[in-house]
Amino acid sequence: MLKVIQCMIDWLNNEPSDEKSHRILRALANESFKKASFEENKRRFTADELVAAADETPKHADAKKWIDWPGSFSDYWQTREPQVIEFARQQGLQVYPKPVRISTKGGPGNFATFCIRATPLPEISEKEQAFQLQQEKEAGQHQAYYEISSHGEVEVAWLAKWLFHNGQLHLKEWPVWVAMLIYT
Repeated sequence: MLKVIQCMIDWLNNEPSDEKSHRILRALANESFKKASFEENKRRFTADELVAAADETPKHADAKKWIDWPGSFSDYWQTREPQVIEFARQQGLQVYPKPVRISTKGGPGNFATFCIRATPLPEISEKEQAFQLQQEKEAGQHQAYYEISSHGEVEVAWLAKWLFHNGQLHLKEWPVWVAMLIYT
């Protein structure tokens, strides 16, 4: 579990941000790292503990509302999860770190807790694998391929037919020059 949490910390270091959700994730990762050798139920943190670990003083007295797990944090994680998965693959891990909220039935003394779980990496389809190999092969090299069409092969829209004659631009007529001046 130590490697998984370290993977999250390394990713956070590679992707610096001042976003609130990023700071929450960093606090969760740092606190989890301190308790990495413990079982999962001992590596869970309440909203108050995460807010304290993030060195934040929420305007509201309610730390749960400040964290906003189902709202802004969830949106943040959905956009960053593919990056974390790819980072874990590059680190040679078979699992990736995923922040999880564990809800309770509620009531006094029953708080929702947060932790990092090791989630198996999703399988890569053959198409994605081929695309990744192609990207790695062409890293830093961009190529453009041009195909020149034969005379009359391209058909223009009916609005522009007066501008073209047999697939070529007609510059002999005055309306063409007016149109060129207007659009440039």
